[in-house]
Formats: sequence, structure tokens, C-alpha cells
Amino acid sequence: MWDNLINMKDKSIKEIIAEYKITSVDILGGEILHERHNNSKHRVIVTDAVMGAGKTQKAIMKMKAMVEANQKFLYVTPFLGEIARVRKKIAEVKEPYFGNDGEYGTLKTKRAKFLEQLEAGEYIATTHSMFSSLMEEDYKKMTEYTLILDEVIQPMELVKVALDDLEMLKRSGLISVDKVTGRILFTNEDYWGVYSALKKKCDSSAVYLFNNTILVWAFPPVIFTTFKRIQVLTYMFGGSLLSAYFELNKISYHIEKHNDAQYREDIKKKLNIYDGVSNKIGGRDNAFSVGWLKNKLPDFFKKTKFSSSHIVSKVFDTNTKETAYTTFKAFQTKLAGAGYTRGFIPITSRSTNEFMHKRTMLYFGNRYLPPPLLNYFLSHDIDVDIDKWALAEMLQWLWRGCIRNGEPMNIFIPSYRMRKLLLDWLDGKY
Repeated sequence: MWDNLINMKDKSIKEIIAEYKITSVDILGGEILHERHNNSKHRVIVTDAVMGAGKTQKAIMKMKAMVEANQKFLYVTPFLGEIARVRKKIAEVKEPYFGNDGEYGTLKTKRAKFLEQLEAGEYIATTHSMFSSLMEEDYKKMTEYTLILDEVIQPMELVKVALDDLEMLKRSGLISVDKVTGRILFTNEDYWGVYSALKKKCDSSAVYLFNNTILVWAFPPVIFTTFKRIQVLTYMFGGSLLSAYFELNKISYHIEKHNDAQYREDIKKKLNIYDGVSNKIGGRDNAFSVGWLKNKLPDFFKKTKFSSSHIVSKVFDTNTKETAYTTFKAFQTKLAGAGYTRGFIPITSRSTNEFMHKRTMLYFGNRYLPPPLLNYFLSHDIDVDIDKWALAEMLQWLWRGCIRNGEPMNIFIPSYRMRKLLLDWLDGKY
């Protein structure tokens, strides 16, 4: 139904709403639903569709309809560029600026502005970073809002605290640890000092002691039960940490899975994946992982840069402006070669159209979940598909390039494992 509405270019959103007698706008199931459908048992809907399939554009159309119907929403994206895109299309959408001239403040000042906008019932667009800074007490203000998550958020992370420091905090009584759940709480509400960052984590969400050394932070599950409706826009949701987090916390959700078979067939014809002798530098399964790269000598990086530069200029015949590369931050300089040095894109990059002119993409990475995070889920009998997670992360990065426009694109992935994951995906394994 919604695709048909989008194609009705001769009608305004208001006319569409009037024609379909919509008294309450919802975004469940990828459609505008009539009020009789509002009591759906699925509060959380995941739209699982390939990169570049127009998920954000459809969300913008839905948000326009929600503005006309006076339905509140909060749009959350990783990048400021996407917020600018939404605000350009929908003038009523506000962003938590600090100051009258649109200057950006700290997360603290932006949070204050955000809460003001919530109280005023504004339509709001903000970043994952801003959303992650909210306190548990803030969520009660969002019960009338629909949350639209453009790309999955990182629901858990590691908080590094030395074991000696942890023991000192416990002995001094500054923190308490629940013997059953392992949750850490600061006992002194007015504490301000060296461990203020940890206290802020404890105050804003949940921090747990795991294996007596690692502190794991998570969004409190109440976030996902507070909003009126939630829609997540992503691809390969089953390989994300958010999927495992939902299972861990027994959060019910429904997936709208879009068939991507024909898309993959079309893409396969447009991807020129390097298959030559230079792939031998990544022959082992763990090649180009963080640990593997840490053990490499300078001569390895010199040879890798030389080979990569040759591939860029002679095999792919592209120049500096057309080439992008990525690796882990610690090795950015070590793997920066002639012909692509200025083309670095962070390995975690997603949801940005800034690099759609890149015709060649070099991927010097091999992604693995941090063992403590993986073990945390396994300790709760939650399986995480580490290959699907790695594949989804790599696809998000590759799709920053011109393949996003449906144009032919060159790819060099020296990691055997990551290259095989891509080839298996193209053949339909995932």
C-alpha cells in the first residue's frame, strides 16, 4: 500500500490521509495503518532491506504523513548529514541544538534542549550518540512518541576499568554489586572525580560486572517498552548485537524481510572483486584482524602498501579521488599507500552518502566481536552469528562507495575470511 501512496505524486500528504480516512498514523508493517490496527502485538518492527533500497526515503515520506496527522516521532541516525536531509524535507522537524544560532553544544547541553523539545511535543531528529546519552529517567517522557532508528544502535559496549581500581571502588563503598545480576550502582549520588565517566554510565543505563574484570554497559530494556511504536531500518538484522540484545531481554519484534535475491544477482555483475596473487598476503582465517596486524613487522606493511598501490593504479585504473580504504584506526597510517592515502573511511562507517563517487574500495580488516561481549551473550545462552555480524559490518562499509548508485565498483579484500563472506553472500548463502 505504502509504495502505491509514494507514487501518487499529484496528491499532497494531507490529501492522501484524507482519502484513506487515516485518523492515526503508524509505521508498522511499512504501511500507513488505519486506527483499528493500532493495537498490534508488535511494538517493534524491523525493516530489513539492502543498503540503498530507499529505507530512509520511505521513512521521510512516513514522517511527513505523521506530521500532517500530528503524530509525534523521534528519528535517530548515526550521522548529522542524515538529520540535515530529513530537516530539508520536513521543515517541522527539530534538532537538539544549543543556542539560537544553531551551534552544537556538548551532549549535556544538547540533552537539556532535547528534553525541552520532548516536553513541547516537537518532531525531533537526533544522533545515535545523543540518544545514547539519555538518562533512564528521560524515557518516561517518550510514551507518546514513535521511535525510528535508522540503522541499529550499539546496545552494549565494554567499559575498561582496571581490576585494582574496581576492588578499590568496592572496598571504599563507592559502588555496590548485585550478587545475582552483577549490576553495578554508585552509592554516592554526588560523586565527582576520576570515575565520573563510569558513574555517568551507571546513572544513564546499566553496567554489569562480568567475569570479575569486565564491565558491560547496555541500554536499559525499558527504552524499547516505553515508546508507542518503534521501527528499525537496517540490513541483516539477525547478525546485529541489537538482535541478540532483544533476545536477551525478551523484547518481542517483527521483521519485514525484503527479498534481495534479484538485487544480489544484479550487484554480482557490477562488482569487480580482485582475484590475484596479492590475495596471498591474507591467506589465514584471522589475517587482517586486530591481533594479527599487531604482530606484523614493518616489512609486511611496506609490501602490502606497494601491492595495493599497484592494484589501484594498474589493475583497477583509478586515482586518489576515486579510491577509499579502511582498516582499524591503529593501522590507518601503516596501511596508507600511494594512490589512496587520503581516502580513509572509518571501518565502522554507515548511513552516509558522502563517498558515493568512490570507484575502488580497499578493505584491510577482519572483524570479530570482542570476546568479552560474545562470552557475555553465550553465558546467557544467546547465540551470536559472528560471521553474519562481520559480513553485515563489511557490507555497510563497502556500500559507502559508488555501488550504492548501482554503478560498477572495484573491491580489494586481502582477508580470505572476509572475501569469502562477501562471495558467499553474493551467491545467496546469507
